[in-house]
Amino acid sequence: MTKNSEPRFARARVIAALRECRLEAGLTQIELAERLELSQSYVALLETGKRPVLDIIADCAGDVFDRAFAEREANRQRIDALVAELYPLSERDEARYQSRKAKEEARLRCE
Repeated sequence: MTKNSEPRFARARVIAALRECRLEAGLTQIELAERLELSQSYVALLETGKRPVLDIIADCAGDVFDRAFAEREANRQRIDALVAELYPLSERDEARYQSRKAKEEARLRCE
């Protein structure tokens, strides 16, 4: 890789990470734009590399993603609790479920 292509490669990784994080957080471009106090079209321009991702936008987006992931996890825990209440598992099934859940969480942490 030449010296001139390094910034372009790094920029492409930042752009891909922005979109990937938005999708993983379960946010649309409109929702992200509202939380960042930007327009949806500006978010689209950021994700296509037509506008630079400034440090301040990256910091704000990181905060938004952290909150969105926390909200999603809290919702998942509430749903798990409701399902457990409605459909109680036998001890054996509960042990299998917890084992699969622990493996999945470990896999996600490694990514």
